[in-house]
Amino acid sequence: RMARIRPGMRFKSPIHEFFDPAPDNSIGLRSIVNHFGYVFINEEEKIAHFERNHVLLQKMIEEEPHNVRWRMQMMLEYSSIDRNQDLLELGEECLHLFADSRDPEVINAVSSFYAAKMMAYHEMQQHDKAYEVCIQALEDKRVSRLGRAYFHTYKGEYALEKELYSESEKEELEYLELYE
Repeated sequence: RMARIRPGMRFKSPIHEFFDPAPDNSIGLRSIVNHFGYVFINEEEKIAHFERNHVLLQKMIEEEPHNVRWRMQMMLEYSSIDRNQDLLELGEECLHLFADSRDPEVINAVSSFYAAKMMAYHEMQQHDKAYEVCIQALEDKRVSRLGRAYFHTYKGEYALEKELYSESEKEELEYLELYE
């Protein structure tokens, strides 16, 4: 994140900071920036980083329980150290907590809630349950086009594992149509 500093602009949040107020204009830069903040020397360093972030994110969730940003960041933290059961539970919690929300930020995150569940099941080698999450996600109208492409791909892979060849082909074709 780079922005022209304006009076009153500051970084907000003790973790995963963001500009407040947000910059008016944004552009995509064609530059390469190397960031090594998440390259760890060993597993202990990686876990210590998770534990620090986990405490801060839990505090933010308690302070702002309906701010989807903190739960999204927590999903990334759980995923980074393979805490798959926690990732699964958080994905389920978010789908329940924000089920009726029409907040654009929440709707933008719905695909990630399902993805958290699906990837947790995938990593726990529970592919039948991951396949079911793909079905649920594809039935949810709030799932984005990118999310739909993602779930069609995985649903196609799981169908292939089940030797459901025509379904696998159909799912991959759905993906290609979205890609086009």
